[in-house]
Amino acid sequence: MDPVQLLKKSPLSLSEISRRSGVSRNTLNLWLRGAAQPSLAGLEKVMRVLGYEVSVQVHHMSDAAAATAARVLLGELSSEEPDVKAWIDRFVQWGDAAAVGGSYQALMERAAWASNPYGRHGALHFLPSNPITIASAVDASGQTWAMSGAFAAQRVAGQIAGEEEPQSTLIWCTNPADIVSSLPTRIRASSEPVSGGITLVPVAGEELTGATNEAGIHYVSPHQLAIDVCAENYIGGA
Repeated sequence: MDPVQLLKKSPLSLSEISRRSGVSRNTLNLWLRGAAQPSLAGLEKVMRVLGYEVSVQVHHMSDAAAATAARVLLGELSSEEPDVKAWIDRFVQWGDAAAVGGSYQALMERAAWASNPYGRHGALHFLPSNPITIASAVDASGQTWAMSGAFAAQRVAGQIAGEEEPQSTLIWCTNPADIVSSLPTRIRASSEPVSGGITLVPVAGEELTGATNEAGIHYVSPHQLAIDVCAENYIGGA
């Protein structure tokens, strides 16, 4: 419900609402005109008078623009999108950008925390298996895709992870849901990301821009890869 609309439609006068809530009539008028945003405390007082309760929900963001902004700051991309520019400003303000003394690792960590691919709406998670099997199913579907995450980083570096070091995989694609029916029955879904597992993530920004093809396997750009590797540290909103 829009609290301003509830205020507008109330049978009580602004003077009466002000008297009962303790919020000044002038403040109420500012809300109605859109000249000021209600504070949470003030909103709770007014809504209580109108017979409503205010509830607040907090969830970990998953904003693709944050990853794009980090890559713009590193010169890998250019963008004029307002949401990307807003993240550039935040990274500069927070001291994460190189121009204000921030380190590469700090920027990657911050971009990973904010872009949160593992928490992206529409992402599908699978228990550990051969990532190439799922990547092949995505490729066969005709979708544009690229591999990322710790497993991809090991392959790009030409390294093989030890058995004690499970390497999680992200596969960016257009529509993860379209892949499920074509996966072998041995591929088991999971309700949440697991260490060493595989996550299909829908593209929401520039994640595939700059991807490369090595021996038939698509990999995201180096900076996107670094962001996605860091993202595993923030599974669950840490």
